[in-house]
Amino acid sequence: MYKFLSILYYLGMAFLFVGIVLLLTDSRAGLIVYSIGVVPIVGIRLFNRIVAKPERHRINTILFASSLFLVAAGVAKYYHEGYWVVFILITAVLDFYMSFRRI
Repeated sequence: MYKFLSILYYLGMAFLFVGIVLLLTDSRAGLIVYSIGVVPIVGIRLFNRIVAKPERHRINTILFASSLFLVAAGVAKYYHEGYWVVFILITAVLDFYMSFRRI
């Protein structure tokens, strides 16, 4: 099951990356591709937060919060707001920070 979730997570990241590139080029399909990528990322990060050991609970909570910023970026882009990139940047900074955290 964890291998399936890993594959799904990486597919979500690939869709997310392609969606962001399409959004930057103002493609109409960009928001759809972006949304397809966000769904598994948020779902898997929520799952990881729920099943995490107590010592990883804080890390998984921050990762889940950063995935919610991806949702906020999608909503901002849907309403044609220019600050959707700020939410992507916040997610990138939080994920970068968490990549250096150790238990």
